[in-house]
Amino acid sequence: MDVSREGGFTLIELLVVVVVLGIIAAAAVFAVTGLTASAEERSCTVDRDVLERAVVAFQELSGNSNIKSLGPKDDPDRFEKRLIDEGLLLEPSKYHFVKYSGKVVAAGDSPCTNN
Repeated sequence: MDVSREGGFTLIELLVVVVVLGIIAAAAVFAVTGLTASAEERSCTVDRDVLERAVVAFQELSGNSNIKSLGPKDDPDRFEKRLIDEGLLLEPSKYHFVKYSGKVVAAGDSPCTNN
């Protein structure tokens, strides 16, 4: 008896391909997750550095170590608005805020930490 086999893949072969693709997809997800966390950490560092440089520039130009606010006391961006008004900053920070003394600290809802 001659049973000819038509061309095609067996169920086992297809299962192996699906498992291999799943492993590759899982590895890609973990790699992208690590990159995202690293990018967020770097974004926090750069954001803090930009604010600190703007504060130092303000202090040097004004000769005053304290920053007078522009805005009400309940506005966390009031000191940054002063730096924007002076042309030292383009927009308020998403991750940090500036205190009256010029100290830059992480905002309460920020993913950044004060290190």
